[in-house]
Amino acid sequence: MYNRKELLFFLRTSNSYNLEKARMICEKKQYTQELVFIFSRMGDNKRALTLIIDQLEDVEMAVEFVQTVGDEDLWIDLVEQAKTKPRTSFPRCACFNLSRLCEGIARACGQYFGSDYACAEYSCWYADRRT
Repeated sequence: MYNRKELLFFLRTSNSYNLEKARMICEKKQYTQELVFIFSRMGDNKRALTLIIDQLEDVEMAVEFVQTVGDEDLWIDLVEQAKTKPRTSFPRCACFNLSRLCEGIARACGQYFGSDYACAEYSCWYADRRT
């Protein structure tokens, strides 16, 4: 019924569909990448970020998503969600790099307090977990 290969392209390029109906279909079929886009389009960026972290476990995508959205509070959400992951999961996966996260926070948020706080907060938490 749905061509998965073309679905995300359709969702990104068309406005001729009902977001709520698309969300329900994608949830039923467990189309996570498509749900990330749908939640973002609906303005629920925190939920989209949670899917990236919990379902896709893709740190690079999470950082890129937060940079693209441009909401400083999402950096804090990213750090807080990363802190809840088991030691063997999100923070320690092969693609995770603490300096990459801090660099992303600094680049996206500039010199705002929140970016410094998020980086410091995660650095302290990560250092505590390693000991």
